[in-house]
Amino acid sequence: MATVSNIPETRVYYTDSPELALTLKPPTEEEFAPFWPLDKEVVQFLTQSDQRTIGSPAKICEGPNPLGLGSVVTGLYAHKKDDLQLIGVGYILAPSLDYPGIGQYIVNKEALGKGYGSLAIHALSRHILDVLGKPLVQATTLEANHPSHRSLEQAGFFLADAKNLVEVRPYGPAATAYSTLRQRLLYKPGDYTLPVGKFQNPAQDKIDLSKQNYLARNRVITIER
Repeated sequence: MATVSNIPETRVYYTDSPELALTLKPPTEEEFAPFWPLDKEVVQFLTQSDQRTIGSPAKICEGPNPLGLGSVVTGLYAHKKDDLQLIGVGYILAPSLDYPGIGQYIVNKEALGKGYGSLAIHALSRHILDVLGKPLVQATTLEANHPSHRSLEQAGFFLADAKNLVEVRPYGPAATAYSTLRQRLLYKPGDYTLPVGKFQNPAQDKIDLSKQNYLARNRVITIER
């Protein structure tokens, strides 16, 4: 039974609505197997790179390996009464670098649009900023993936400079057109200065708002390790 994870078991939930909760813990290939082949609603916003990342239960648990720097992999489990139900996977990409990234995929179509993605984004970001002590989190998503953009924006991520954009073709039955891949950034509250030229030196008002939104999310989302 293959498992992999470096994030300690973590429960994350909306403070005022604790019934809507996620637990992050090591997943297994066997738990992911029932979701294959992936439903068309799940794959409609996946890029070719995403396809390689979650192309099979084995690939999910193996995790992506950006620049040969590996990843941290965790299962996303929704709370269903007294039980936990696997609904997706979360990644911390290149955790040893100064500016790691996150990725999260909901593979159970019944869990789409329920708020679980927002919980996962905040939990993964908190791990990078608070546990790993990094100053910034990166995330990328397709321009057409409006639910993901909303979740990232609520978490405090803002769009980086447009010069970073590339055109990619997503895959899946519902994907028929090109879409722009957008980069978003989340800044940790505190006083520090990024190296000149990193991320096109975003405007200070964007950085300040990112920090404020992150703190606001901390007040409405509870994390228990």
